[in-house]
Formats: sequence, structure tokens, C-alpha cells
Amino acid sequence: MAAENTIFQKVISLCSRHSYIFKAQQRCASGLYELGPLGMELKHNICTEWWYSMVTSQGNVYGVECPSINRELQHRHFTKTTGNATNDANTEHENESCRQEEDDHLYSVPSSVFRTSLYQGTLLQYLHIKDLANKQLPFGTAQKGTCFRHRREQGADRFIFDTQEFTQLSVQYYCFPNTAAQQLDSWQRQRLDWWRKFAENPSNFTATDIQTKDQVQTLDIQYKFPWGPDTIERIYNRGQLPMDELLRWMNEGEVDCKRRVDAAGIDQGSAKDGGKKDLVDMLKARHGRKQTLPHTIEMTTCVESGMLAYLLDGFSEKQDVAQSTQKSPPKGPLQVMTFHSKLAPIKVAIVIKGSAARALQEISQYLQGEFRKSNMNVIEMDRTLTLQQMYRRADAMGVLFTIFVHEDTVKDGTIGIRSLGEAIVQGQHITQVKEFVLRHINHE
Repeated sequence: MAAENTIFQKVISLCSRHSYIFKAQQRCASGLYELGPLGMELKHNICTEWWYSMVTSQGNVYGVECPSINRELQHRHFTKTTGNATNDANTEHENESCRQEEDDHLYSVPSSVFRTSLYQGTLLQYLHIKDLANKQLPFGTAQKGTCFRHRREQGADRFIFDTQEFTQLSVQYYCFPNTAAQQLDSWQRQRLDWWRKFAENPSNFTATDIQTKDQVQTLDIQYKFPWGPDTIERIYNRGQLPMDELLRWMNEGEVDCKRRVDAAGIDQGSAKDGGKKDLVDMLKARHGRKQTLPHTIEMTTCVESGMLAYLLDGFSEKQDVAQSTQKSPPKGPLQVMTFHSKLAPIKVAIVIKGSAARALQEISQYLQGEFRKSNMNVIEMDRTLTLQQMYRRADAMGVLFTIFVHEDTVKDGTIGIRSLGEAIVQGQHITQVKEFVLRHINHE
């Protein structure tokens, strides 16, 4: 455990030195973190791969976006503190005026009006998604958004694992009741395979057994953190409970639901008799020829927890071979951050070596442009650094390939290319280097 905690501290230090993640600098920002360029790229790449896996490649899952402010809680706080309220008896002008006052009042509301999960906003989109899916089960709704923890767990600092402001990724998947258990099992396998796909040490990602509480089945996908296995994604079989909850919101005239009910031509005033049946029928979807209230499988993950898992998973230390052959004072082992090629923040770093500065700079700019056309993030290394310093910097940043542009490049088009963590520099012709890098990235 002591060794794992030492590695944890080394990862935190590396993240701060190389613009991954560091504590927020503002006052009263305890428990908050800022992302530097590399951290932002890593987060973006994780979210992109998640979206492709959960939405783009599925065919029956649709993305939505909802406000991060819970308007119902905001309205209640506004009414309590000002004595003003909007109701059906008010004129449209009075309602609009009152809503504007609520918006102006927003900056004084407590943090409790900010959402803690994407659950409610995603569920409120159900009717729209059902129509888009031609009312045919199964189908799903996906959302990515900022959420807030009102209290951070006491105890040891766990870096970004439980930061107060976080990005949640969520899918609600609606299915025929008889297939819910099968869907839970299928999604568990898919999600665990997804996490392991991008890992250096896949065995550190595991799934728990199913637990049942209050009619809801849950299982967790966990990573082996320094403090022990902890959850990076939770999968629920919520059964019919979300549909029951959505029906209750409709019957109670919740603001967000009222607009959807009105659009469907349902009279809420008659909900106590025939209107209630209309609302139930409105929620039903088809499975073959049958009409039913679907059961819901939900998957939620905190991106920051996943980022920390991959940072710890990819960190290693190696003997610095170049250092052992030099007389300079030892600088410790070589720290290497190894990411899957799809997640790596920087794919290519270019180093200019030689006196033909102008010609080499033009070649560097050409290569950078070619890599960026293929959606690869590329940087140019500081030429004032020694070769050893460049290696250490590139490896700590997780750069997949370091390309050396030198005087021979001008003469015969030869460049040098070094892979992450390797001491050997291979020769390659400049016309083949882009294909070489792309082949490696697409192969993984």
C-alpha cells in the first residue's frame, strides 16, 4: 500500500508539471481542479470514444443536452425567499416577468439547485426519443454534462476522483421488461470490455456482482486504485420505476413535463379519470406487436474518475539508458505515461536538429499540417532542450512518436522516428511517416 501511495503522489506531481491537472487557483475553490492542455485533450478523447461506443455505433441511442440548473428547485427557492410565484392564474406577461426575476435571482441561490446527476433531465427527454425511435423498443438516451457534489467525502485526498464539479456520462436504455435482465448482463460485458480496451493493465478493471436494493439492481465497474477497488461506472436495472416516476411528474404538472403533455394534446385536468390512462398509454412503447411500459437500464460514469484510472494505469518508471552513458548528475528514473493511441493527448512531437533552420522549420510546419489533417494533435519541441530532456519530457507527456527533422531530411527526405519510451530512433522517409503513424494508431 505504501508503494502504491508513492506512485499516486508521483502521478499527481507529473500531472501538475506537465499541464494535465492541478488544483484550482481561485479562492474558496477547495475540492476543485483545473485542466491544462494535456488534461483537456485526455478528457476530450475519453468522451469522444465513449460517445462513439454508446451513441454513434449503437444506432438506437440518441444524444440530448439539458440545463445544469434544476429549474424546479430554483423556482421553490425563489418563491420561498421573495414571496413571488408563477401559477396558472397569472397572465402570460406576469409569468414571463416572474421568470425573468427568477433568472436575475439565480446568482444568489444555494448550490442545491445545481444538478447532482443527469438522471432527471435525461428521463424527461423520453417522449421525444420514443417518437424518434418510432415507438419501437429497445432505444436509449445519452447525455454528457456537468454535475456537482454538494459535499466531498471526508478522509484522504483522492485527487480528481471525487472532485466537487465533475462531468457525468449517462445512458438510459429502455427495453422490453422480459429482456431487462439479459440487457443488464449484455451492457455489463460491453462496458467492462470498453474500459479494458484502452488499458495497459486490463486486469485492474473488474465488475462486481449484482446487488439489489429497493427493487433496483446495480453493479459496478471498478478500478484498482491505491486505496483499493473503487467505482468508475455504475450500471442499474431500474425496472419500471423511471416510468412510474415520469407518470407522477406528469400527474403533478411538473413544469418540464407540462409542456410535453400539452404538445401531445393530453388534458391534465382529467388525469383522475380517463386522462390517467391516456398518460400511461402515452408512455408505452412497442415490442413487436405488444405495447408496454419499458424497463430502464441506466449507465453512469464520472469522466474525472475514469481519467484518474487511466493516468494511474499508464504510469511507469524505467531506467534512463541515455542518462547512464552521460556524466551529468542522475535525475532519477524515466517516468513514462503510456496511453492507448486513441486516448493519448499528443500523438506526435517534432524535433528540429541542425543549422538549416529555415528549411527545417518549413518541413516541420508541413508535417504538422499533414498530421492535423488526420485529426492528430502535434507539437514542436523546444530546441533549447538537450536530447535527454526531450526524451524525458515526451515520455512524461505520453507522446506516441517523436519525429526528428535534420539536415539529411533536406538532402534526401530521411527523418528519424522514436516510439514512446524507446531509446532507438528508426530511419523513415518523410513521405511514409504519416502512414506509419496512422497505421499504428488504427491498429490498436
